[in-house]
Amino acid sequence: MDNVTEIEKIDEVIRQLRILKSYVLKRDVLSKKAFDACMQNSTRRKIEKVNADLNWHCMSLDKHRVLVSKVIQQSGLLVSTEPREYNPSAFHNYKG
Repeated sequence: MDNVTEIEKIDEVIRQLRILKSYVLKRDVLSKKAFDACMQNSTRRKIEKVNADLNWHCMSLDKHRVLVSKVIQQSGLLVSTEPREYNPSAFHNYKG
């Protein structure tokens, strides 16, 4: 990210967060399928398949969370949340 503008970094963070959102939505769908398979007395094979699909997807979700965290850290958007003192002029002093 050498000659990348701040806007491009923000766009990349947004893009990765949208992908993360789609992973979470898909996880919820797969979780419901797994629950429904158990509640509908499906075959053991079907229950194992939907649970395996859910487990693999959750692994991918965790990996993407790590990627999103790295993208945010590399973007330079993380700032300290400690209170600071702002002095916009000689007469004004603000804590924030």
